[in-house]
Amino acid sequence: KDEPSKRCPHDQQMVSKNTTKPAQYVARMINDLQVICAQQLQMVLSTQEDEDTHARHCDWKGSLGDMRTHIADNCPLFKLCCAHCALSIRRIDMDKHKTICPEMPIKCPFAPTQCTQIVKRK
Repeated sequence: KDEPSKRCPHDQQMVSKNTTKPAQYVARMINDLQVICAQQLQMVLSTQEDEDTHARHCDWKGSLGDMRTHIADNCPLFKLCCAHCALSIRRIDMDKHKTICPEMPIKCPFAPTQCTQIVKRK
């Protein structure tokens, strides 16, 4: 639904969302704000704590505009989906998970006796 047009307080011309653009300098100011990692903030604010919650953290600080890239590519607290069992695992815990994932393909336990099959860990 179109919003009704309003008049500009300076020159009284009609304005609407269709005829105005966001101020780019405001967007730049917002994107340049210095913030901590959103995943770290969420963890701090969460009431769910386990035995090593305090051992896992993200020290990243940077601009709001860079946060999305940080979380997607580097944040140790970001949850990734295990390609084998589909569990949601924090990036920092993924290597450990791979050593216990029941769906992880591994060499057959009889590999030392010349078995070349790849089987699931379970």
